[in-house]
Formats: sequence, C-alpha cells, structure tokens
Amino acid sequence: MSMGQHKHKAPRICLFCGKRGDMSKEHVFSKWISKYLPDPALNHKVTSSDDSWLPEHMRRTPLNKTVAGATGSRTFKIVCRTCNNGWMSDMEQLIEPLLARGFEGGKIDLDVDQQSLLARWIEKTAMVRDEGSSMMPVSTDEQRRALMKSIGADPLTKVYLGTFQDAKGPLRWRHHPHSGGYRDDNGPDVRQDSVVIGPWIFHVFSSHLPEAIERFGVKLDNCTGDFLKQIWPIVDPIVHWPVKAMNYRQYFFMAELSRWEIGIRVANKLDSDVVLMTSEQWCTVSPTEVMRRLPYVGLV
Repeated sequence: MSMGQHKHKAPRICLFCGKRGDMSKEHVFSKWISKYLPDPALNHKVTSSDDSWLPEHMRRTPLNKTVAGATGSRTFKIVCRTCNNGWMSDMEQLIEPLLARGFEGGKIDLDVDQQSLLARWIEKTAMVRDEGSSMMPVSTDEQRRALMKSIGADPLTKVYLGTFQDAKGPLRWRHHPHSGGYRDDNGPDVRQDSVVIGPWIFHVFSSHLPEAIERFGVKLDNCTGDFLKQIWPIVDPIVHWPVKAMNYRQYFFMAELSRWEIGIRVANKLDSDVVLMTSEQWCTVSPTEVMRRLPYVGLV
C-alpha cells in the first residue's frame, strides 16, 4: 500500500438483521428515559466480568472500571438505520407510556401482552449492552434475528420484575456474563443483568443453551419471593405492579445472590476455597460481612 492510501474497512454488520452498511449509533437506553431520571453523572462505574466471582488473584479482568458519561448514555455503532428507525423505534413508542406510568407512581396490572413487551424490550437492551461489552456476547445471531420478529423475549431468557424504593435515583446496571463450562472456547454461556430504571427493577438471565438456562435462575424463596415477579416466560396472566419495594441493599443482595449461585456451580470444578451459605443466611448477614466473604461465597 503506497503512502497516502488507506486500507478499506469492511462495512459493519447490523447486530439484529445482519445486513452490512448504513449503520447508526444505538443508545443502550433511548434518550426519552433521561427525562424521568436525575441529572446524569459525569462518569459511572461498571461491574462487568465473566470471572468476577473468582478470588481477585485469579481474575483475568478487573471487577470495576470507570466509564465516561452517565449509565446508559453510551452508544454503539452496531445497529443499522433500518432496524433503529423501524421495529426498534416502534417498540420504544410502545414501551415509553407503559414505563412512564410507573415513573409517575401509577399502579399497573400487567397483562400477557405487556409482560411480553417489557421482556422483549429489556432483552433487546441487554443484547445491545452485551455486544458492546469487552466480553464475548452470550446471545447468538439466530437469537437476535428471532427477537426482531417475536412478540416477547427469547425462549432461553428468564425475566423478573421488581420495584425499587428510591424511584428518583440514578440508573443502575449490574452486568455479569458467566462461563458454565459448556463451550470449548470457555466463553460465557449465561448472561445476568440486574437493572434499575427509576422505580423499575429488571432481573434477566439469558443463554444460548437450553441446559444452561434450565440450571440458572432466581429461586423465589424467603429472600426474593416478595420482591420479584416472573414476567418471562409467562407464568401469570396478570402481574400486579408495583410489588414490595427493594432498597439498595436488597437489590445488591438479589443481584449478587444470583451471581454467586452461578459462581459456586462453576467453582466446584476449581481448586479454590469457597464458603457455603444458605439463601436464608445470605439475606440476614450485613453488607460488611457480605463484602468480607466475597468472592469466596457460594450458595447451597
């Protein structure tokens, strides 16, 4: 290549439809959400690692990092204009008035169609976030293509809905890909996302393998049963929202309870010391004790 010439870059491929070229920047969350949230911070911390459940000296990636801009403000050039201005825009127009009722303090009886819409929307959002992370994405091309045409989330996704006590607080997201040992390349097979948007809590598990998603999910026991309602796959024709509200400590416990439950199953294959706890013990220990025990905690 002679001086002054530039290497031609291949057109990008749309994350959802698979077509090349004519890409647009996709926000993790659409801009309309910002009007319901407090003024954004200049930067935010991201907790995202496929091995963050391991002891610190065994991790390949940092547990936390600081990213410029508010949570959810990042954009990724991974979606074509046709998708962005078509089915994705149509979905945002349906989801905004539904979420707005929650932001405004309303009570909602979510029918099957509304539960399906919420599940599809948060899974689409998680797919964008997953593709934009530094880890290998969990969802496959086939799953993303199917989401375009479906009325709900992927069949290998579980979505739970909750209520956050501080409805005027900042957007929060705990994103954890996990390797369950099903892949030859040791890439992640399960993705867990715990998201707070105003009063709304979304707790999402997704995988590309039926055997993985069957093993992982929330156990609606004494710790989480009063706080979460499953909306995907559909189990109740009507879900009454809001449910019993979580404070930050309870949200943190809920997110970490599920994450460490996944971690202990993988840790069984490793030569590492793990402290076993029951779900009831996990719910009653103090945050200081939790942080002291992590990342050596597993659940039984």
